[in-house]
Amino acid sequence: MIRDAIFSSCDAHEMLYIHLVQRNFAGFLFILSLDKKMRAKVAWTIALLEAGGNSLREPYSKHLDDGILELRVKVGSDISKVLYFFIVGKRVILTHGFVKKTDDTPLLK
Repeated sequence: MIRDAIFSSCDAHEMLYIHLVQRNFAGFLFILSLDKKMRAKVAWTIALLEAGGNSLREPYSKHLDDGILELRVKVGSDISKVLYFFIVGKRVILTHGFVKKTDDTPLLK
């Protein structure tokens, strides 16, 4: 289940996929809002991130700026992206996501 994939941690890389202050976490809510196929592909891509850690590259992950990366997920012509970053202990924090509708990823402020 997607929730299990998101909340699980990997002993090999000590990754924590979602850090929740409360259940209103934007990244978690975004993933839950996706259709079933996209959620499954996001879970699969998170598993790649779990296995590859910071060595995961395109087409699954892309460095944007200042330590911010995007997890890139495509199902058919639909593209979803989830922004994330690494913290101490090889932990990963998924911050929020969006559905790509233009050719460019918005610049971070």
